[in-house]
Amino acid sequence: MGTFKLNITFFLILFVSILCLLPLRSYQYEAEKTCLIVSYAISFCIYWFVCNKIKFDFFHPIHIYFVFYFFVFFITPLFLIDTQDTLCVDDNVMGACIEATIIVVFALLAFSVGYLSIKNRIKQPELVEPLSTSAEKRILKKSYIIFAVCYTISVYYALSSGKTLLGILSLGSMGMAEMSSMSGDDKMLFMINVSYSLLVPWLFIFTYSRNKIIPIILSYLLVSLFFSYGWRFIIYILVLSFLITRSRVLGKKIKTSQVLLLITGLFLFSVFTGAVRNSIRSGEKAEFEGFNTENISHTLESNFNIYQTYYGVVGTYPDKADYFYGQACFVYPFIMWIPRSIWPSKPYGTEFPAGKALLKACPSALKEAMSFPNIYEYYIDFGALGVILFSFFIGRICKKMLDFYNSKSVFKIICYALFAGFLIQFINRGYIAQLITLFVFLYLPLLLYKKQFKQIK
Repeated sequence: MGTFKLNITFFLILFVSILCLLPLRSYQYEAEKTCLIVSYAISFCIYWFVCNKIKFDFFHPIHIYFVFYFFVFFITPLFLIDTQDTLCVDDNVMGACIEATIIVVFALLAFSVGYLSIKNRIKQPELVEPLSTSAEKRILKKSYIIFAVCYTISVYYALSSGKTLLGILSLGSMGMAEMSSMSGDDKMLFMINVSYSLLVPWLFIFTYSRNKIIPIILSYLLVSLFFSYGWRFIIYILVLSFLITRSRVLGKKIKTSQVLLLITGLFLFSVFTGAVRNSIRSGEKAEFEGFNTENISHTLESNFNIYQTYYGVVGTYPDKADYFYGQACFVYPFIMWIPRSIWPSKPYGTEFPAGKALLKACPSALKEAMSFPNIYEYYIDFGALGVILFSFFIGRICKKMLDFYNSKSVFKIICYALFAGFLIQFINRGYIAQLITLFVFLYLPLLLYKKQFKQIK
């Protein structure tokens, strides 16, 4: 995209979006509405400035980061003010709206500074270096074995938790299980993470398999398994990582129309999954009544209203309680990995700093198991300074990862593809302890492929 076309596009998006936001009603939150719109405009200009300093590519991480921040911290609060749905379940957190929003603007500025401070070794995407036929066959063989082992373990866990194989493969249309059998063993719960490791072999199979039917069959097995857990986020990672890998391997850039089609498709899938996930998780038959205002509104709210828990802690810390000073971000993520068989009295999730903070700031949100954004834990550990510093380093990491995206090695491209998908979950579900688990199981299988690609930079 040329500079002139880029600037015109950005100007039109900013102009039209503000025109759409201005008519929204503010009720008693006039100052908050003004702050949100002005902060959105400033943040969008920061994003616009950074995009003018780099080579524009839809698959770059800066777009994922800023767009999700726009929706979570600016657009959704304005719409929920308009609908008078401002409570964090039962708690009023709007008193911290202005302070929390200003911190977000500085966080995006810090992210941008960190992003621009890195000079990439590889400036633009290189042609993918092909492997020998024998190397491709070894990779395919290894991928089929890893996929079979991980899928077997995942299905075994699903069946042990009360699901049925017919229910999984039918996407819940035949019912997942009898209600009474949906129990699951806490000691086996860790096995559910093995399903994350299916993505790496699946991507390699799609890349190197010359049989077009097998990858499609494996894709259905993947989607049906993830759907049986009621997971949406892993589908986003799956789709985005596939598109990035295919785009780089084939050397084709994605078009704006394709991006819009992708967003629309994922949104409709989110609406569908959100409408039936409670039935799926409880073992009932999945029944979808169609796309309507109610389930579309619920999808938007349930995915982006996580700003409310962030407002809650900003209004609580440090005035009513002291910060955790690194416990949330550094200490407890490692405590979670200690087996309960070794440490029987290991704290449960609600006893972690994130849970304690939520109990103090928004107790009703804890009862509803409400999620929180990534900056939530930075704030409860170190306040606004923590949010800004963490955002700066996240910006540097995101920019550094472009060396993997631009690489001629399929191994590194898949590393980046998984990272781009992981970034979505990282922003929207900021529980670091669980994010580390997701990250480890996503990337663990890649260690088994490193030998085949060690000669390719």
